[in-house]
Amino acid sequence: MWKRKLGFSLLILLIYLSGIYLLFKSQKNIETNTVLSSTLPKISLGKLKKVQEENDTSIGLLSIHKIHLEKKLYPIQDSKNNIEQNVTILKESTYPNVSGSKLYLAAHSGTSKNSYFEQLDLLSIGDSVDIIFENKKYTYQIHQIEKQSKTGKIKITPQPYSQVILTTCDPKEKNQQLILIADLKKEQT
Repeated sequence: MWKRKLGFSLLILLIYLSGIYLLFKSQKNIETNTVLSSTLPKISLGKLKKVQEENDTSIGLLSIHKIHLEKKLYPIQDSKNNIEQNVTILKESTYPNVSGSKLYLAAHSGTSKNSYFEQLDLLSIGDSVDIIFENKKYTYQIHQIEKQSKTGKIKITPQPYSQVILTTCDPKEKNQQLILIADLKKEQT
């Protein structure tokens, strides 16, 4: 009986020591890999940014300085062009490089991490909205701020000139949506 207990104890001890050996060996490999990776040539930030840009599907940038908002814009058909992740270009939009374009942008307001238009109600008539698109900067000036019933549709009087229309839920009136209409004032390359 004592031989069986001794054999079982030796087996447990052998398994335990094997586990320690394997753990030590893997730690040594991790340290070796760390040392080896630190001797590799470093990638400059410029090259890293270029790699990131190559994988980025964004087509433009929305910038509103007054409320410190800067957000990438994605093509209408892109999976990242959705209100849960980003400022969304609505499907009825035409891009700024088209004469008489209407760029409809929607985002959440509120306090969640994706509430990119949470401070949209702080904007006033005369404030600027910038869109960077195809290496051009389009500067728009807000000329109209209104509220409409939240129906899922926006009623805008058609104009022959280019505009950007920003919309979100009104932070004060839950059954209303806030709409800011800005006209194109300047185009820079």
